[in-house]
Amino acid sequence: MSLYRLAATAAALCVASIATPSGAGAQAVAGPAVSLSAGSRVYEGGAGLALAVALRAEYPISPFFLVEGAGSVANPVDGVSLSTTSVFELQAQAQLPGGRVVPYLGAGAGFARFRRGEAGTAEEGAVLSVGGGARIGMRRQLGLVADARLRVAASGDADAHGDVTVGLRYRFR
Repeated sequence: MSLYRLAATAAALCVASIATPSGAGAQAVAGPAVSLSAGSRVYEGGAGLALAVALRAEYPISPFFLVEGAGSVANPVDGVSLSTTSVFELQAQAQLPGGRVVPYLGAGAGFARFRRGEAGTAEEGAVLSVGGGARIGMRRQLGLVADARLRVAASGDADAHGDVTVGLRYRFR
């Protein structure tokens, strides 16, 4: 899966969630929340694919904006020039609250650990990220989150990868 296809999937998810009518059972976005998600990390335009797991914590600063801290890990992939094995990032996100499905877009920066080539030389550096997805309220405090992110090394190195994850979200009262 190319990074362009990953971005198109994220955009389609956001558009679909905006078109979803709001109804009973809507999950308020008024409190902080945590989520645990799993999915795929796609390297270098589909040259490699790995299982990714992410733990995220979000804190709303208004009904339309929130700050999210996240950590994710993935196995390194052989045959890829640069694999990102772990990422710790902070994102500012804008969301459209008001219904059971809350679409969002975000951008941020963070710190990543990379593995270079078959030799497995470890490196660390800054990353920039953009992402989008939807938070889906299921019960008063429990919900789902679907998320897609694109990341690039801030140094301009060859690392570009994307994550597509789905997970369980718990909102504190």
